[in-house]
Amino acid sequence: EKRILGVLLPGSTPFEVTPDASQTINLSSLTFNAARGGGPTRGYDVRSSIDGFASTLGTADLLTQRPTFTAVSIDLSGSQFSGLTTATEFRVYVYTPSIASSVEFDDIELNGTVTAVPEPSSGLLAALGGLLLARRKRAE
Repeated sequence: EKRILGVLLPGSTPFEVTPDASQTINLSSLTFNAARGGGPTRGYDVRSSIDGFASTLGTADLLTQRPTFTAVSIDLSGSQFSGLTTATEFRVYVYTPSIASSVEFDDIELNGTVTAVPEPSSGLLAALGGLLLARRKRAE
């Protein structure tokens, strides 16, 4: 039986990515290294606010014991993680046989690209410039 005990990250808090007002974010992956302390099986379950933390993005039992870490890469290239314009929160839940058991994480990286969104006024200025140029050609 797997018991989800809560979020375990530095400071025991979830993490969030928030684009600036003039940007969109396209995520590609979440990578980290993870290991369990001694003893029985433990693991992780990664979820996001995209669907209200309802579905698992990645989960696995950790077979490596510290100081040996397992490299983990979770694919985020789906359309739900493209063109993000609002904050997206991620939570890494751990499951262990008891509250005294540990799971450790290191080198947590959220990978993707940030794209600038043109301001509406820029498009308007370009359109006005085109109209003025067309008008000028007619006048000649």
